[in-house]
Amino acid sequence: MGILTRLKNGWNLGMTSLSLIKDNASLLVFPFLTGATLILVFASYTVGVLALLGFNPEQLESISWQVGLAIMFLFYLITYLIIVFFNVALVYCAREILDGREARVGAGLSHSISKLNVIVPWAFLAATIGVVLRVLQERTGAIGEVIVGLLGTAWSIATFFVIPILAHENVNPLEALKRSGTMIKEKWGESIGANFGFALLTILGYLVLVAPVVFLIDNTVDPFSGIVAGVLVALVLHAFISAAEMVFLTAAYQHVNDKPIQHFETETLDNIFINK
Repeated sequence: MGILTRLKNGWNLGMTSLSLIKDNASLLVFPFLTGATLILVFASYTVGVLALLGFNPEQLESISWQVGLAIMFLFYLITYLIIVFFNVALVYCAREILDGREARVGAGLSHSISKLNVIVPWAFLAATIGVVLRVLQERTGAIGEVIVGLLGTAWSIATFFVIPILAHENVNPLEALKRSGTMIKEKWGESIGANFGFALLTILGYLVLVAPVVFLIDNTVDPFSGIVAGVLVALVLHAFISAAEMVFLTAAYQHVNDKPIQHFETETLDNIFINK
């Protein structure tokens, strides 16, 4: 299958996902909650670290590498925990919609709460891998950075289906990782094209929405207002794209498991993965 066909399928998957988001706007609550919570955590974490330094940033160099590593790990852990928690809720609601049922935000959040016994250890594992890769990247040269990049890509591919597996199957994090890796090994295809499709949607969104807003306000009011408006529009754009990506991921998971799916065209779904 040619690259243009792959990109076309990826674009169609992205547009179908966005269309479903448009018809089910409640799904946007989850990425907005994710973003708002992460901003609060980042602000609190920054203040906490500054307080640890006596509000003197120059004391940063005096922190031992063990303490710095612990601070980094805790930040990664909290960040992953937030992202995974709300993504599990979003995937749960997306599956409800794809199965022809009504999605409720409260039901999605309740489902994530019921899955904390697997979400927390998965966030711990993901944070550990994230910190290890970050440390390797900082302590190696150019060749090491390439190797770390390849390892990061391999990790992303292996964990492709982990979120829907955690959301819908009774397995522990290691079993979810193993099952995701097995599914990817057995079937692999247009998810790469879909990722290009979402990346293209993001780029177009910046060109069509964010850049004009910043330019217009910057030239009619003041630069600060332009920056604020641009950031707000970018946050909304990323909320739509991230929600659409989770919808696509849910549809792909359903397809791989031979479950019926509404809203997505059968022909496009048939091209998502290739049986090996």
